[in-house]
Amino acid sequence: MEQRWIPVTERLPEEPEENIYFDGKRLELYLVTERRAAYPFRAFWNGKNFTDGWHKLDVTAWMPLPDAYREPAAVGHKI
Repeated sequence: MEQRWIPVTERLPEEPEENIYFDGKRLELYLVTERRAAYPFRAFWNGKNFTDGWHKLDVTAWMPLPDAYREPAAVGHKI
């Protein structure tokens, strides 16, 4: 799957579902760029706004977080 920045003027993320990692709250994490920030960072999406947990953010673009790294399964062991 190609990862690319999606401008908020193009579209916003879908409505989040209840998330077991956030005590059942309707939140999802995304990578975002924000007008006042010098670099991308993670932010919550609640279905209406992006937030850092304290403040509403002025996000210009977003993308889903990549999957977590997983070590490859061992094929065989050499001794």
